Amino acid sequence: MRVRKRVLIICGLILLILYTARVIVVNKNADRVPVYIYDVGETVDFGNDYVDTVEECIDGYAVQVLGYEVVDTRELYERYNMGQADEATVKNTPFYCLLKVRIYNKDCDLGEEGGLMLDRYSLMGDNYMALVSENVFCTMYPDMPGTSFSLRKGTSMEFELPYPITRTEGCTKEDMQKKAPMLEISEFPNRKLMKAGGACSIILQLQVQNAF
Repeated sequence: MRVRKRVLIICGLILLILYTARVIVVNKNADRVPVYIYDVGETVDFGNDYVDTVEECIDGYAVQVLGYEVVDTRELYERYNMGQADEATVKNTPFYCLLKVRIYNKDCDLGEEGGLMLDRYSLMGDNYMALVSENVFCTMYPDMPGTSFSLRKGTSMEFELPYPITRTEGCTKEDMQKKAPMLEISEFPNRKLMKAGGACSIILQLQVQNAF
């Protein structure tokens, strides 16, 4: 009787473990966010996807990544007449990534209520993530109202988005020149990333595909 009781207990524990494992797998797969990675030059619709909240949706807009340039901070300041970069600034932010993009308003009729928020879109690499510098962007494009704006329906504009790469990110100019970064334009309900060049990091692509 004791042996039979032990066998029943062991079988019950095994069934409980298998059931728990199955529930975990099902829930994990149910919550997995689809990841889409696009090549440089592709035009990608924002659709109903967003980064933080559904209010960010700008269905009718699209973006195209055209390439990127890695620029020393001092060179960037000189190029756009931003004065002389002091030693502390250069030490903290040795260089910028200028991401070249074209943004389209194909058929969004929301006007100012349906505009872009460039500071939501992250630049990503193996060991870094950066956001657009609004101060530098406004200096580069003094006629723009800031990093949040709308375009007239049926129009498009080309920009160079300035992403500061700080020393703490652990990324060098050589790293970024060898492995192109990716632009993340949404996280939910679909995660969309756009390559800035042909030689993007395989490690990063695997990381983002397995992150959710």
